[in-house]
Amino acid sequence: MIQTIVYPLVAAVLFAIAIHIQRQATRSLDDRTGTVVSVLSIALLFWSISGWRFDLSYWFSDATPYFLVAGIFFPALAQRLQIVSTKHIGPALTGALGSFLPLFAAIPAVWFLGEHLTLQQYFGISVLIGALFVAAIVRGVSWHNAGFYLLFLPLAATLSRSIGFPIAKAGYNQLPEPLFGTLAMSTASAVTILVMRIISGSPGKVLALSKGHAFFALNGILIGLGFMLVQFSLSAGAVTITASIVSSVPIWTLLCGALVFKSESLTWKHGVIGVGVFIGAVMIVTGGTSS
Repeated sequence: MIQTIVYPLVAAVLFAIAIHIQRQATRSLDDRTGTVVSVLSIALLFWSISGWRFDLSYWFSDATPYFLVAGIFFPALAQRLQIVSTKHIGPALTGALGSFLPLFAAIPAVWFLGEHLTLQQYFGISVLIGALFVAAIVRGVSWHNAGFYLLFLPLAATLSRSIGFPIAKAGYNQLPEPLFGTLAMSTASAVTILVMRIISGSPGKVLALSKGHAFFALNGILIGLGFMLVQFSLSAGAVTITASIVSSVPIWTLLCGALVFKSESLTWKHGVIGVGVFIGAVMIVTGGTSS
């Protein structure tokens, strides 16, 4: 149980720091090239950590297709959309809208994996969503704002991430090897992003060296480490539990912005957001999920 709580909590902190690093990185390098650098860094990290640990039979297991498909959504598409979102609407709101993760992940987990949600957990998800709307109001976003459509960027990133969670869990139900799952998913992500970059043109910019490249490489390492912790949590517990704890990213994003990066000013409204996210996550975790 500790693994399913502590690992995604640490992952949430790493994801929050990565969001702020992304903001710095996009000031020095375009987001399309940056996404490639970030995702390639994730893949290289896990090939260096565990690429030598598994024989070829793992790649031909029944679980591998699940991991490869999951990798297309997360980290690949999720990372691409999140970087664009961070560039256009900032790290705080990008992190806040990531709290839709429990809702998006719970639906396929219940439908396809047979996970059960209690009334308390449904209520906890509702509290999380309520906190999100408070976050949007605090950031001055409204339906009348011309840039409101940009909110679909972090929502799409969250949706991509949440689709990857239950697909990966389906793989772990057949092969409970989170390191191999992480390796396969990061490999599929790297191939997906490289193909997207080749199609869009100027793939040579990926090989250049700049401050932006360094920031995006650091971003990839942080995302990769958090991604690995999420996989360990998924392999041991329910999708809903992992997704709910990871959704605490907004709290850590705000705290990092205020205390480390000096890009946010904390007010009582932020406290309301943090309390709402915390209460919602606790209700989901303690509500009793069975896989």
